[in-house]
Amino acid sequence: MRLGDQLSLGWEQVDFQRNLIYAPNAKTGKDYPLPMNKDVRRELPALHGRRTGSRFIFVNPKTGTRVKEIKKGFKTACRLAGIKNLRWHDLRHTFGTRLAEDGNSEVTIA
Repeated sequence: MRLGDQLSLGWEQVDFQRNLIYAPNAKTGKDYPLPMNKDVRRELPALHGRRTGSRFIFVNPKTGTRVKEIKKGFKTACRLAGIKNLRWHDLRHTFGTRLAEDGNSEVTIA
């Protein structure tokens, strides 16, 4: 998912019964289903339990509105992990590479 699509996720797009997230696609305007892996499936209910009334999953605790950027936090996390020259978008490319290595089709990866 693109960062903006991740930060725009709302609780109405999460289906805990089917273990799916209906992700928005800003480019096409169409949602697409994504299966939750075990880490996401563990963390989302915890976030849901701490809801503040916002429809968004990622909420800024200071403003009560959705998180709009993660630059500072991501930069800090990379520094603490000893990772240099990594951009958030690089993670998207890495994920695509891993899907290809796992034998997924170009259509699936796209």
